[in-house]
Parts: sequence; C-alpha cells; structure tokens
Amino acid sequence: MLSYDVVHPICCTQKIAVYETKSRFYLVGSNNSQSRFRILKIDRTEPTEINVIDDKVEYNEKEISELLKRIDVGNRPKANKSYEKGTSGLTLRCSAFGILGLIRFLEGYYLILIAKRRRVALIGGHAIYKIDDTAIIPIANEQARSKMTNPDEQKYLRIFQNVDLASNFYFSYSYDVTRSLQYNLAPYYGLPKKYCDYAEEADMSKLNDECQQDNNEDVTEDAKDLNFDQIYNFSSKMFKEGMELPSVSANIIPDMSSLKNSKKKKQFKTKVFRGIPTEKFVWNSYILKELKDNVHPDWLLNIIHGFVGQSNISVYGKPLYVTLIARRSNKFAGTRFLKRGSNDEGFVANDVETEQICHDASTISLRSGHYTSYVQLRGSVPSFWSQDTTGGRITPKPQILDLELHSLFLTLLRLKRKKLMSKY
Repeated sequence: MLSYDVVHPICCTQKIAVYETKSRFYLVGSNNSQSRFRILKIDRTEPTEINVIDDKVEYNEKEISELLKRIDVGNRPKANKSYEKGTSGLTLRCSAFGILGLIRFLEGYYLILIAKRRRVALIGGHAIYKIDDTAIIPIANEQARSKMTNPDEQKYLRIFQNVDLASNFYFSYSYDVTRSLQYNLAPYYGLPKKYCDYAEEADMSKLNDECQQDNNEDVTEDAKDLNFDQIYNFSSKMFKEGMELPSVSANIIPDMSSLKNSKKKKQFKTKVFRGIPTEKFVWNSYILKELKDNVHPDWLLNIIHGFVGQSNISVYGKPLYVTLIARRSNKFAGTRFLKRGSNDEGFVANDVETEQICHDASTISLRSGHYTSYVQLRGSVPSFWSQDTTGGRITPKPQILDLELHSLFLTLLRLKRKKLMSKY
C-alpha cells in the first residue's frame, strides 16, 4: 500500500479574461468560483518576437483586483489622470475557456483561444470537453504591425482558419486525455515510474474544491457569457448586467473532505500526479512550444483530435457509463488513401488509439470506482507503400514499392515494434 494519498491536479485556469493596453495583453485566468487567479503578460510592441511573462504567483480576489486597478491607472492617458469618468487604460478584449497556443505566419504572432466548449464525458469526476469555437487575436498593436506588412499574410491566415478547430478536438482540465485509463490510474497503485512520470508534494490548496469544474452536460458554453464584473469592478461598463456564473456542482469532483480527514488520521502525505502527456496525441504541441518553458502548467491545455462520446445506460437497475475515446496521432497524419505506410521514423499513417471505458456511474472517484478499459490500435502497414488515387478510381490491390527494401522494411518493423513495446 502507498504511504501517501495521490490526486490528479485540477487546472485552476479554466476561465480567462483577456485585457489589453497599447503595449501589452494581460490574460487573467481564474477558477470557476473566481477565488484563485493567475496572470500572464504578453508584449505587443515587437511583432517578430514573442515575450510572455508569467510571475507564477497565485492571487486571491482582493489581490488581483488591486493589481488590475494599478495597471488600469498606470496606462491611462496623461490628460485623464484626474480619473475622468469614462476613461480607462485597461480594456477587456474578450473572454475564453483556455489557451490553444500561439502561431506566426509572415507578420506577427496570433493568440488562439477556446471561445466555446461543451462537456461530452465524465470519467471519475473529471470532465472532458469538446471545443465548439475558437478565437484568433493578433498580438502586435497597430503601430507595430504597420512596420512589418506582407501581402501574403491574409492568405496564410485564411488557410489556417480553414482548419476547423471546432471539429473533433477535445481537452480536459484535470484528466490526461492523451493517455489511457491505465496510465491515469497508475499513481494510485504505486506502479513503476514509467507509468507515473512524476509526482510532487501537494499543497493542500491544490485539493481545494474551489477548482471544481462546471456541471453543464452537453450544453455549449460561450466565453462571451462569462462575468468578471465582481472582480474587475473598475471596468464594469464592459460587462453585461445580471449575468451569473455557470453553476458548480459538488457531484463533479470526489469529496475532498474525506481525503483531508484520512490524511489527518493516517498521517499520509499527499502527492499531486501531473503526468507528461503522450506527445504524438497532443495536436497543439507545436503552437504551445513558445509557452511551455515560460508559464505555469495551469495555463497549458493538451488538445487531442479524434472522438469522445459517452452513454449512460442501466444494467439491472445500476447506472453504467460507457465511454469511447479515439486518439489520432499527429505523426505522419493525413487522410486515408492519400497517406499510406510509414515514415522513416517508424510512425505509420492513420494511427488511431481507441479506448472503451466502462465504469459504475454511481461512484465518482478514480480510486474507489469500478473501471474496465479496453485499448485497441490501428494503423497502416509499417512499410513504404502508396496507392494511386488519380482518376477517382481506387485500385483494389495497392502496389508496394520495391526498392530492394528488405533490410529497410525490417528496420521499420523494428522501429514500430520498439515504440509499441515501450508504450504498451
């Protein structure tokens, strides 16, 4: 038995308000009850470089309000230092449910945000969301952008916007959707380190139920409806009147009071398990690279592409959740018939990990619930081959390229086998 209790961290940056001044963006992230806050500062004066500052400090309601008021006053025009009514140095640009990443084409960087989300599954008290809409915001201000213009910028921006980020992209604030249930359960049972990437001593504030997630099942939530007025009262004109925060249900998260009590009685230590995600299933890893080394992990959301669905059925009067998760690999990705075989690194085309999870819906704890998980892999044959699709006709017997590849073919098989054995 473990001599410590283990919990999954709940990302307490679930709602974001994006404020702007002429020289900076200020991203204020909060938990659902708006009692814990973090702030990111992004410079807007240099279009060719990205400068993100995270003080890695957690603020309470009073502290963040005072900080934003100081920023507001410090950025007001000099002529308006007398606090004239209607002037503001800090304005609300938009609200969001998370950061997808940063991207640059020819002119400057853009910030990609989750504008709408919908809860599609619940596993052991951990909610999984589908992205229903995104927002793209240019970071550089007008003055900086005017110094570096390119006629092809809009063309590349339109190409990127043609990628439907609201189609089959999923994330979770507390459950590693890039890994199977076995990996997510591993730290509870003290399995070897390869199953548990690292565990850190937990501050009890990480167990605070103020970080609970919204219980809005199968309802699309729009970030425009978020209300930050109770915190940022210096700019109340920018918010809708009478808006309420989505309700938070205690049924979403396991009861942490029992965990705290058990800690007192058994004198257990508490460790937070924050596993390193499976890189090939993280579809926003490239656009997160500018943030990974600079910001607190609470700001980072790993997005998978594929499918997540859940049904609640009854078996002899007992509720049962059946969940299907399909994770597409971002390595050697492409549409079927156009992408076949393997690349020289051993990653195959059409690589999908499908997981079916069944668990008792009457319990909401990963540690005490009853779970089964079945994982199935599919992918193209690990070799160099292609299929002619010209003329709209698919030949029933695809031609395997013969490059006297016998030794190379075996090399690809060995690479693929090594990857499978190390992971599974």
